[in-house]
This record gives sequence, C-alpha cells and structure tokens, in this order.
Amino acid sequence: LVSERLSNLLADVTNHPPPLSNAPDTLSSTKSRPLVVTVGDIITYTSIREGMLPDVCILDAHSWRKRVSNEIFNVNMHPLFMQVDVVNPPASLTRELVLAIKEALVRAAGEKQNIQIKTRIFIKGEEDLAVLPVVALAPEGTVVLYGQPDEGYVYLNVNALMKKNIREVLSSMEVLTPEEDAWRIMYGD
Repeated sequence: LVSERLSNLLADVTNHPPPLSNAPDTLSSTKSRPLVVTVGDIITYTSIREGMLPDVCILDAHSWRKRVSNEIFNVNMHPLFMQVDVVNPPASLTRELVLAIKEALVRAAGEKQNIQIKTRIFIKGEEDLAVLPVVALAPEGTVVLYGQPDEGYVYLNVNALMKKNIREVLSSMEVLTPEEDAWRIMYGD
C-alpha cells in the first residue's frame, strides 16, 4: 500500500505535533516564515481558525468521504486565496493536479511576479495522495501539514531525504497513461 510505504519513508514526521496555536514562531511570523502548505479540509480549516493562513491549501470539501460542514467549507473559502479547480480521482495523481501544485508553489514563493499569491487548489475527486507531489515539488524548508485520521495532523519540514523518499514512492506507482505520468511532470525523467 502506498500509504504504509509513505508513512515508513517520511522519517521526519513527528508523532504528536503541537496544537497549531502553539506552532513554532516561524509559522506565525508573516515576514520570515517558510512556505506553509495544508492538504485536507480539516487541517486547512483549523489552520485558518488559529490565524495561520497557508500559502497553498489543497481541498476536496470532504472528510472521511463525507461532505464537510458549511462552516468548514465557508472558512476554507477564505477570500485571500486564488482558486484553481482540478479533477483528481481517488488514489490517483493527475497531470492537472501536479501542474496546479507546481504553479501554486511558484506563486506562493513570488517567483514569477515578485508578489506572493496564496492558492487554494479545489479538487473534484480526492486529495488523498496530494502530499506526494507537494513534498516532491516544494522547496526544502517548506512546512506541509496534513490530516491523519483518528490521530490529528502530521507536520513535515521538507528536506532532501524526504524528497528522495518521495521519488522512490512515485517511481513505484503504476502509470495509467503516459500523459498522466506524475514522475515525468515533476522530474522530467
């Protein structure tokens, strides 16, 4: 299973991260904090409610395969986000999703227009594997937060080892069609 292999490979994951309200000062500082990416509706909602607007959030308006409440949905529709809509079926990584993540990270870093733009990637389908291309494409030092059912959330600080491990996971995934090959999109291989 990809999820088992992923959790074994991401050795930098903390088992019991602090509440977001007690997150390190680097996350609350607006000038010097690293890029922050949230994957999932509940972690995004919690981040925004705690006063930490992520640079990129990836949502599908579902938790446990059920539609999230109107409150969660409305908070996640924060007006400071630019929205990009994509299709990504369950247990898949489509070209459309990977390209949206890549472009959102560029906008968040201000690499194109020298201005940082926060992006909400809204998925029709599921965001269940989106953390893989996020870690693969994000600069080292990026903080990635995603929900862990029945346990809370996972806090990743992207580093070179993590990126290498993600390459291993991606290279083992089945490619359904050449145009959907996430590996080629991310690494040009």
